[in-house]
Amino acid sequence: TRKSFPMASPASSASASYLRSYLQEGYVVLREFASPEEVSKLRSRASEIMLAFSSSSSEEDGSAPHVFTTRDNKQSTTSDDYFLSSAHKVSCFLEEDAVDAEGNILVPQIDLAINKIGHAMHDVDPVFREFSRSDKIKQVCRTVGVKNATPVQSMYICKQPRIGGEVKVHQDSTFLATEPTPTCVGLWLALEEAHEKNGCLWVLPKSHNTEIARRFRRRASRGGSGLGEKENDPTGTGPVYFDAPLPDYTLDDFIPVPVQAGDMVLLNGALVHMSYPNTSSSSRHAYSLHVVDGSQTWSADNWLQRPPTTPFEPFEPLE
Repeated sequence: TRKSFPMASPASSASASYLRSYLQEGYVVLREFASPEEVSKLRSRASEIMLAFSSSSSEEDGSAPHVFTTRDNKQSTTSDDYFLSSAHKVSCFLEEDAVDAEGNILVPQIDLAINKIGHAMHDVDPVFREFSRSDKIKQVCRTVGVKNATPVQSMYICKQPRIGGEVKVHQDSTFLATEPTPTCVGLWLALEEAHEKNGCLWVLPKSHNTEIARRFRRRASRGGSGLGEKENDPTGTGPVYFDAPLPDYTLDDFIPVPVQAGDMVLLNGALVHMSYPNTSSSSRHAYSLHVVDGSQTWSADNWLQRPPTTPFEPFEPLE
């Protein structure tokens, strides 16, 4: 039996129940977190953004399309200035398998080639900003103990039919680090049913009790620290790099997290998780929001850096 998300205070028994699961396992599913109306509103707005991108792309001067991939051997080299500047914008990125070597789109419509929209929808777009700063989002952050909750990244993920790419095993705090303590929490909202065939999340339960295995850093030439750069990416040319190799996880230890539209998966930033390619004929749209403790120091060599004119905006004034 499905139980809807409890709109209750952080001290209530219902909140205590999902907090207990979150603390023990590193994740929890909040059933029916978003209403059908909220889901429809987010999807409609994303469709408008993608159609606008489709129209503007058809008028471009032949510049190479901006592809997003999480493959280790490509993620650092495909992270160009368009990617880096998306930290404070609403930008569209294409699926790797939707584009050939010459940059030609391989699907009938460019909006069906989009991998994701990112990475500041929670600040820049009015519809996504309203949802991202809603009372129930703030309540969840309070319940799981995120102090001075500050949203830093948002993504609308399409996981397109048959070409929706794999998201490699990772921890969110690899990409979104605070110092001295990792504080990232991911809020992953299903906007369509997500199941094993169309690429639902897979998690490694209790893995949040381990260290953050590696960091995705800006290269020293782009203002980063350069830690691990020579050892782990000696021939790299892109503006970002991983400072350590990916640990050898056993995929048989991961479990699927199938959900319905409106369900939210709450993820500790240290939890190891992934998703397989979408091999089905149905898409798997989701909205992902990441928050951190804004009173912690935002790492200076995180890939995501905001210009001084567009700083992060905490939910409430910092304590």
